[in-house]
Amino acid sequence: MPYLKVPLNFFTDDHRLRVLTARLGSDSATKVFVRLWNLAGTEAPRDGRLSAHSADTLRLALGYKGKSADLEKALIEAGWLEKEEKGYRLLYWERDQGHIWRLQQRNASNIKSRWKKRFLMV
Repeated sequence: MPYLKVPLNFFTDDHRLRVLTARLGSDSATKVFVRLWNLAGTEAPRDGRLSAHSADTLRLALGYKGKSADLEKALIEAGWLEKEEKGYRLLYWERDQGHIWRLQQRNASNIKSRWKKRFLMV
């Protein structure tokens, strides 16, 4: 099962979280970044591209109560997101949560291998 990795020093040392906290407040910033990683891990585990999202759908998906434009601006200024022609891309996705894709690929390979062995033995 995929999981999010949050380094122990993340809340004290990550510049992106400090900037986001300054823009949104600590409760909102923490909730937003965890939900952002969860959203990308669910919808775009390979590359962190949220191409199906607009500012409004991103706000709803992240559970942010403020304005969509404020959230988008804060996430881009803090270095979490990059706006693309279609949707957004999470910056540093491979470094931060790239293990999600690798774990899914390894699990799929293991399942194929098990089934292949099972049917070859019969």
